Amino acid sequence: MVQKVLKYKIWNEIPLFYLLPLFICSYFSVGFHHFDEHFQILEYANYKMGYSPASDLPWEFREKIRPTLQPWITVFLWKISNLIFEFNPFQFAFFLRFLTAVMSIVALVGIRRSLIDSMDEIRIKWYYRFSFLLWFMPFVMVRYSSETWSALFFGMAYSLILKGKSNLINCFLVGFLFSISFWFRFQIAFMIFGLGLWLIFIKKEDFKYLVCMFLGFITLSLFFIYLDTVFYNQLVFTPFNYFKETILISSKNFGSYGAWYYPLMFSLHLVPPISIIILFFTLKYFYQNPKSSLTWISISFVLPHFIISHKEIRFLFPLFVFLPLILSSFQNKISFLIQKFKITYQILIILNCVLLVFIMFKPADIMIFNFKQLSDNGRLNNYVYLKSDLKTK
Repeated sequence: MVQKVLKYKIWNEIPLFYLLPLFICSYFSVGFHHFDEHFQILEYANYKMGYSPASDLPWEFREKIRPTLQPWITVFLWKISNLIFEFNPFQFAFFLRFLTAVMSIVALVGIRRSLIDSMDEIRIKWYYRFSFLLWFMPFVMVRYSSETWSALFFGMAYSLILKGKSNLINCFLVGFLFSISFWFRFQIAFMIFGLGLWLIFIKKEDFKYLVCMFLGFITLSLFFIYLDTVFYNQLVFTPFNYFKETILISSKNFGSYGAWYYPLMFSLHLVPPISIIILFFTLKYFYQNPKSSLTWISISFVLPHFIISHKEIRFLFPLFVFLPLILSSFQNKISFLIQKFKITYQILIILNCVLLVFIMFKPADIMIFNFKQLSDNGRLNNYVYLKSDLKTK
């Protein structure tokens, strides 16, 4: 197994130019897609390193509702990286996005290789096109956010399950990966629940292997509870605090939308007609494959988000990891439609390319980008970094 990993060459799997949008986007996507990407992770890490007082942190810190696994990882990466490089915050943020891009490749390739016997060459090509050349994928796959990292580790666990090699060690590792995924973002529990139901009722997994996954999950979760306790300086169970504060107490304070929100926002944000086509094939896949693990995972994840009043399109980012697998399953239908509607296909390709180039070079947040420009021009110094730590909002 180790020899296979050492001998593995990524260019044997993917044309390298497929990866260019991902790495270019990791460099130019300066800033954050949502405030939480910065204030719930980087600011938490900044506080733990002694650069920012607790009074500067958002209200979530006071209520102790956020898991601290990702802030702890950020602290570790900052300290390790600065033994070799003297990163300023902008360079370090790029390093985190670049690392996320690498992790995305690992997860997406891992999912594909777990289906090595069931994917023909044509589907493999389409899988990687959808993974790295679909215009919005690079943007999502470079985000150092809880949504993306949670999805990537869930994808790694999912790839191990797809391999079908049920043994105690493998199942314990799956439980570990599920735990990591959960402690990045608690909402991934809906996916874990859906996949668990699929393992029980469709795959009919041996009970001892399910227990082993559960033990792996619980074992590592105890360590993450310890990390939260150290971070907040008191014994705390953040999943319960999160549920109590965001669902039971103040869910409507963050905005309330009906079930129409996700279909409409998905269609608008992913740009029609591309978004409409994606939505059509996704729903068609669910209808035609009711026993597929992807169907169980996706439906169990989406339904609670439809019910919960507070809705944001980023909450669906974890599903994007599985979009290439769903869309590539229609490779024969896609090939037929390309032959029948060549002009339409060419228009869609041009539109996707324009959007892809746009998203590759667009800053995620223009104010952070402007702040970076001041830094590059030598108008900011380390004192400013440590005192303000990019707090532009």
